[in-house]
Amino acid sequence: MRVCWIGIGGNLGNSLEVFDAVWDELAQQSDLKLGIRSGIYHTSPVGQHAGDTFSNAVFSLSTTLEPAQLLTRLQAIEISLGRKKSVRWGSRPIDLDLLFVDQLVMDELSLTIPHRAAWYRRFVIDPLFEVAPSLRHPLVIQTITELKVRLSTRPLIIACLDSPQPQSLDFASRFPGARFVTGDEPASIGFQLCGVPLASIAHGVPIADLTNTPGDANQRITDFLTSVLDEPSRVCDW
Repeated sequence: MRVCWIGIGGNLGNSLEVFDAVWDELAQQSDLKLGIRSGIYHTSPVGQHAGDTFSNAVFSLSTTLEPAQLLTRLQAIEISLGRKKSVRWGSRPIDLDLLFVDQLVMDELSLTIPHRAAWYRRFVIDPLFEVAPSLRHPLVIQTITELKVRLSTRPLIIACLDSPQPQSLDFASRFPGARFVTGDEPASIGFQLCGVPLASIAHGVPIADLTNTPGDANQRITDFLTSVLDEPSRVCDW
């Protein structure tokens, strides 16, 4: 059986009740075996239409299903609990992301594993650090603990690998926890708006591909920086 890690989030309705409904639904499926789950964290919304503060957590499960089959199951549960994908990255009662499947690496039109943003989103990394600190990202080649340390460093040195440069959009004042450099200077992480291969790591620095994230350049960079620099707050057990 494959061990899979799922990210769960939402900001409409009672998130704890919705999360419990997801857990109960998955527990009834005979080809799935639920594992461990993190506490619940409050995090800043990411996306122009994302709305208010999100609740986030992660959990594991084991299954013989193929990743695409599991994704279909997760999407069916989202729909049953009121998820409507009318606005990308909008407010939503539930969001289920397939983050990791063992050490599998795949890049297909409908599914990418590991999840492209798993390594830099603090609302993923912090809950994972609670329950799976030694889990290793198969592309970045670092554990969750190492990724958390990387992202927690202040100032966080972030390389912009194409234009517009962050300074021109006043990101330096909006995100004082970061220091922005060009792609030719040492950095902890980087981002690129024009697209990079899934496994692209320049000089040991993981690079975020923001090509397919919604919004104009300003919005895409804002959402990336929010997800990187936001400090999630653990609010309760789950």
